[in-house]
Amino acid sequence: KLSLVGRDLRDPLGAAAEAAVLLMENGIPVPYITSGDRMISLIVEEEHAPKGLRLLHRAWIEENKRMSDA
Repeated sequence: KLSLVGRDLRDPLGAAAEAAVLLMENGIPVPYITSGDRMISLIVEEEHAPKGLRLLHRAWIEENKRMSDA
């Protein structure tokens, strides 16, 4: 499970969709997604978790992307 967490998460569905597309475009299947007010969880196979974590970290942290803008 990969999770995005943030108190400024204003559009969890948009952010979840963007995160899922990012993972799927990079060969990581995302069979399940759950979201709440401040958290999105993307369920991926354990073997894909490290790559998925790097991709999400790069997109939201290193590139300074705010989840509320997704």
